[in-house]
Amino acid sequence: MFRCLFSICDETPIVSDGWEIAVGGLNHGLLLPPLFPGEWLIGYIGRIRVLNGLHPSQTAVLNALKVEAHRQEKFPVGMYDHIAELVGPGMEELLLKHTVVPYRMYALDSAELHWKKTADVRATMSVPTVAQHRFCVSCARREEKQRGGSFWKLSHQYLGVTVCWVCNGDIVGSDQGAFSTLPHLLLAATDVQFQRVTRGDDQAVARHRDLVETLLERQVCFALSPLRHALFRRGRELGIVSSSGQVDINRLSDTAASYLALFEIKDMPSIAHSLERKQSGKWACLALLLAMTSSTEESLRLLEKCGSAA
Repeated sequence: MFRCLFSICDETPIVSDGWEIAVGGLNHGLLLPPLFPGEWLIGYIGRIRVLNGLHPSQTAVLNALKVEAHRQEKFPVGMYDHIAELVGPGMEELLLKHTVVPYRMYALDSAELHWKKTADVRATMSVPTVAQHRFCVSCARREEKQRGGSFWKLSHQYLGVTVCWVCNGDIVGSDQGAFSTLPHLLLAATDVQFQRVTRGDDQAVARHRDLVETLLERQVCFALSPLRHALFRRGRELGIVSSSGQVDINRLSDTAASYLALFEIKDMPSIAHSLERKQSGKWACLALLLAMTSSTEESLRLLEKCGSAA
């Protein structure tokens, strides 16, 4: 077993008694550490880069892993197949436990539902749901103190997550992505600016986490069109949706409005229009699902009426 510490100064890997990482072995001349539970795949690739002192570019890592990439591919599918083969979790486990795909799965339109059973989904593995790559400051500092280094957590990349699910600490975003560096290295740098994620209402944070973890655990997938109709009916019953499908935010209770705040939604589009916004509309529907129900159980019952598929 190697014990490796990432040097903050020049990022050259050295053997140390600091950050204990069981290195999976030498492949293509690279040190490949095992994946941590809950580690984001893109961050893991960045950890390989830092551990081996590679140039901070996608091309350098791809070349080192002997992965061929087409120009139109931001993160080639072949990279994930190759990493699954090298580090051993298998493609399905890599997909379900280390990428944002399962989080995106429950917000698909009917035409995309077939992705759940096909390998095409690998092409979107790396697509984050937030504009900046995020990490918890408390976790990064604690991990550096305990192990000598940190890693990027998958749950911090979910849209709507405003506090750390591990320690309830503050989350910050950085334009310097997980592919090229690590949280503790960013904190040690003097020229990096962070954007603090606004903490949401405690009740909204807890309900969002409970619903998302339940959906992920059950691998729930549903079509948006039936959900749109269900939200329309529910909104009409609550008196917050007009006959044309327009959501009146001013009629939302403070608690209901707090769910929209998690997703940074300031101007709610009509329920009908939410389907036209390929990604943002999906999260608008999820925010409304939380706002129009009072518990995870009620949310799941509404989803069951939408033809959810496991």
